[in-house]
Amino acid sequence: MASVLKIPTKFRLQALAKAQSTVFQTPFNPRDIRTGDRYLTKKLKGPLLQTYYPPVRPVNFKQLNQIFVQTAKANGVTGRDLEYWKLPDLREEKRHVPQSLFFDFFSRLLERVAYNRKRGKGPPKKGEGRRSQLKKRR
Repeated sequence: MASVLKIPTKFRLQALAKAQSTVFQTPFNPRDIRTGDRYLTKKLKGPLLQTYYPPVRPVNFKQLNQIFVQTAKANGVTGRDLEYWKLPDLREEKRHVPQSLFFDFFSRLLERVAYNRKRGKGPPKKGEGRRSQLKKRR
């Protein structure tokens, strides 16, 4: 007798897919909804990126200054020239704000104004502005 092959029903195919997903430990998604599982199962890149960069070691100002001085000594710098290799302590400089800082700012401002005037881009002289030009037209 000839055996009759039956076409599996939709329900039986779905049951087979469910059994496959439990056996092979894959997500069961009968409606093919986008779940993002491909990205969630991908190996994380965080540890790889962490090993790419060397570990950060905090360096304080004194250690940094010692490194600079040691480098200078290794290069044969001695005496007064060694003082130039020392880094300025910015915290100390903040305590004492020099007056020359303000003078430098205003001198640069005046230089810029003079340069712009020379180019013809400076502010107009008193009485030669836009409003006075409007009055002359009337």
